[in-house]
Amino acid sequence: MRKSNDEYLSISEAVKLIKPDRRNIAYIISKGVFSSQIMVSKNLTLIPRRLLKQIEDYYEENKALFEKYNESDEHINALLMSRYLGITFGELMNQIQDGKWEGKYVSIPKITPPVKKDQNHFNYFFIRSLTVGNYKTINEICTKNIDIIVTRETVFRYARQGWLPQPDHLKGTNLYDEKEVLAALPKIRGNQILADKNKIKESIVSRYSLLNNNQKKAIDKFLNFRKNNGIIDFNGFRSKDNIAHIDKTLKNMKEIISSAFVLIISGRCGLDEEVIVNKRINKDLIDRFDPDVFDFLSITVDDYFYLSSKRKKATLKNYLLNLKQFYYYYLQQLELEAVISEEKHREFLALNLRVKQFLNQFPREGEKWFTLDESKTKKSFLTPEQMIKVKDLILSDPIARNPIKNAAIWQLGCTTGLRPEEMVLVRIEHFLLDEKGLLKLNDRGWGVLRLPVEASKHENSPSHVVFGTPIPKDTVALINQYLQKLYSKQGSANKQGYGYLFRPNTGFPDIPYNIIVKEFINRIRPLLEFLSIEQRENFLLKSSRHSMNNLISKTYLPIPRLNGEIQKIAAQYQMRHKPKDSTTGDDYYSALIGEDDFYKVLDLTINFPWNHEQLDLWEIKQGHKKPKNNESVPEAPTLEEQSKEKSNRVNQIENRLVELKTRPKTMSVKEWAIEVNKLKREQSALLTI
Repeated sequence: MRKSNDEYLSISEAVKLIKPDRRNIAYIISKGVFSSQIMVSKNLTLIPRRLLKQIEDYYEENKALFEKYNESDEHINALLMSRYLGITFGELMNQIQDGKWEGKYVSIPKITPPVKKDQNHFNYFFIRSLTVGNYKTINEICTKNIDIIVTRETVFRYARQGWLPQPDHLKGTNLYDEKEVLAALPKIRGNQILADKNKIKESIVSRYSLLNNNQKKAIDKFLNFRKNNGIIDFNGFRSKDNIAHIDKTLKNMKEIISSAFVLIISGRCGLDEEVIVNKRINKDLIDRFDPDVFDFLSITVDDYFYLSSKRKKATLKNYLLNLKQFYYYYLQQLELEAVISEEKHREFLALNLRVKQFLNQFPREGEKWFTLDESKTKKSFLTPEQMIKVKDLILSDPIARNPIKNAAIWQLGCTTGLRPEEMVLVRIEHFLLDEKGLLKLNDRGWGVLRLPVEASKHENSPSHVVFGTPIPKDTVALINQYLQKLYSKQGSANKQGYGYLFRPNTGFPDIPYNIIVKEFINRIRPLLEFLSIEQRENFLLKSSRHSMNNLISKTYLPIPRLNGEIQKIAAQYQMRHKPKDSTTGDDYYSALIGEDDFYKVLDLTINFPWNHEQLDLWEIKQGHKKPKNNESVPEAPTLEEQSKEKSNRVNQIENRLVELKTRPKTMSVKEWAIEVNKLKREQSALLTI
């Protein structure tokens, strides 16, 4: 029975007295805060009049809170949050109920009934700074960082695999910490490369493994002979006395000879396809592959065509270099046995003829000299003008992916004497650097390379312990141009000033080349019309080093006292050769020539501008070239000027020695001893001139 109108009202009556509409009032009074104070019968709901103000306040308060958080930049409503996270709204509600987001959101009671009866009765607003404020989707990260070291698809794959770092509260979502992801990508990629290599290794079958025991023993015997520096001298061919990088070289020789044998065996077995494809066995053919059909001493001309039908000319030339050594080794051995009997002699002559006919089928180096056997070339010396022209050709190479890198390799060789095998080991940290990781100049205006023992040839040719290896400023500028491009592409996760200078993948600073890529030298060789035919035929990347040595040691210097012994020692220091008649003490604790003389010789020989017009003026100034009719010749320093220069230097040395009477705190004992010894030796040399 309904009570007095003064005490209770129906919902229809309440709507006339307060702001919420009928639907909102019905929803609000159904909640626990009011439900115990209303009267509900089968057909009627009665609200105490005293609750009307509370209901209206409840409505207004939560409406204001909803509008406040909905308009706040610091808060994200649940629907938008689910989209950020890449999950459904229902999944997000479940995560809230499970406590995953505890403390990271604000909940506001709803004042309008939800669409579905079983939906939550709260509006949730997530605190941006505690949830997604500093996080981004993979797509956002990839779009912002266009220099990322892997493709966008690869990053998505890493995410699907669960390899990308992700805050605990975001696990299972598509949001990530940008800095953490960028820092992790090189490591993940590196691990993937290693994993892929290991996976490949596990499935790889070497061609050598397919040979029979006699063939393996023959190859092993030959390689062991070369490993012990055995000399092959047969039919006008003589092998090198020593093999550089012996382990790597012998491994390559083993694979090349084995590869040739496998092709010959395949041909003799009538197999048209390769028995090994991408280093994996072709299972459909392996049962028909019989190594016993081939005795390596039964080689014939026909066997060559089993090679040539499946390999390009450049590869055939490589086969020739290795097979020639292999067969000449055995012919050299069998020649000794041939004197035992006439029958052995006939067998030797027959084999020699078959081998000769077989080897004669291969393309010869004389047909084209675009690629060369470096062991057969003579040294090719270039002038500064020719060095610059070579660099111009390298920079204009239309095929090169990174012509600046190729030019830097060439110019670095021309001015520091780095060998090709050292180029792959030189690291950015070996140079004198500024805070940006770029090469900087010392107080003499030169860059400095300090090549360590482990990066030098045979681990026996490091930079001078005191002087290092000076680098002319034009070369410093080119290397910095290359480094700036490298840094822009290596990704922000890799720090500048670190890693191999030349690397196959810019994003992986600790993965070097196995050998320096020299195809750009082969490409420009036909275009070297400014060189003589002999120079062109013998032009190699190493010609840069040879030319530098020739410039330093044989250029006539305008300061007479520098010519001769001082000049030769300067060349040896820059070439990182041990000067003749020097001792360990001379090498490491003193200098055979002074620093001023060393730099002066280099300044007069390799510190030329890498620009044709400026080079002309520089050569005229140095006295290397006569000026044209309207140009004046710069005067050589007079004896008085030379004497004044010497006197000034003597005074500088004396003042410095006074400063070094007590070891400075900034110098180690070794550095202090080296400096004092060097100055005293230079002082002695100046005073005896």
